[in-house]
Amino acid sequence: MNVMLAQNRYPRAGDVAILCEGDVAGFEVDLIEKWIATRAPQVLADVWACGTQESIFGMADAIGRSRPLVVVEDRDYRTQEQAKADCEKKQKDRLKRAVEVGVWRTWARNEIENYLIEPAVVVPVVAGYFRISDPQLVRERLESVVVCLRVDQAAQFALNQFRYSIPSKSRYIGGLPRKTARPYWSAEQGTMVAPEMALVRAALEKELKKKAELHIRDSTEIDFGKFVCQFESKCNEWSHVTCSSPIWLVDWAGKDIVVSLCRWLAAEFGIFGFPDHHQRQVDWDALAGEKNPDGSPTGSDQEIERRMIHDLQPALVESFLEQLPNMGGDVQQEWESLVDAIQQATIT
Repeated sequence: MNVMLAQNRYPRAGDVAILCEGDVAGFEVDLIEKWIATRAPQVLADVWACGTQESIFGMADAIGRSRPLVVVEDRDYRTQEQAKADCEKKQKDRLKRAVEVGVWRTWARNEIENYLIEPAVVVPVVAGYFRISDPQLVRERLESVVVCLRVDQAAQFALNQFRYSIPSKSRYIGGLPRKTARPYWSAEQGTMVAPEMALVRAALEKELKKKAELHIRDSTEIDFGKFVCQFESKCNEWSHVTCSSPIWLVDWAGKDIVVSLCRWLAAEFGIFGFPDHHQRQVDWDALAGEKNPDGSPTGSDQEIERRMIHDLQPALVESFLEQLPNMGGDVQQEWESLVDAIQQATIT
């Protein structure tokens, strides 16, 4: 192979490569690049968005012999102990293959969005986006969203615990039905509504049973009932969670929270540019019911969700980075330790 062609196959050639989840235009790349540029501008660090955890593993193999790596994954409902053991196993495996890994870790919080839903970060940004003059209104909606998601997050915890128990390299697990088993906006009630716990439990049990049957052939019969019990246990544990509790910030899905908040505000106050440049309230039911000529859903409701998050991303990232030096505690320590790990990787 032509040597110059091989060298230019990948356009980045920094001192260290940081592998993360997400896409090239996602929160991970945006946040990490700007944080490193602020705290360690002398380090030439390339941030590689790999999509999924499984893709990170493969990318480490692809480029890990050409430069040192620092890997950071979403925790995705794993406990701290599970995540640590999982990352240590992955790092050990790659080191055996001569991949130079400085550190392989997860975020202390569930995913990258969990750092952006700090009320001091998200409330002013979202208020500005929806042109709400009183930020307290956004704070009140956020508090209601947290209460609404208690049972839903217990179900997501159980689904992901099941996912990590599967004795297979293929760990994709579908979610619960959005229309019947996940929180939804009710135009009639003017609020986000949580399905009854019994409905969520039934949908969870059905999904777990279906997936467990698919994996019996892997020589290990899976007791899906154990994960239903985990769901019930978390429902009980999280039944009193409010905004004043740190649990939702640390262990729930930050993306679910910000999306639910935006859905509420888009329906109540409206967004600009949908479908023109006027502020219009979003009718989520109508969008979800739209069909293509072949009868399949258009996905218009999810497209609006993605657009809102895309529009909010720059301001959320800027707001977080402004707040971070003053946060103190575990959050500031974690992000400073990421800088330390990256700097150390360039030395070794």
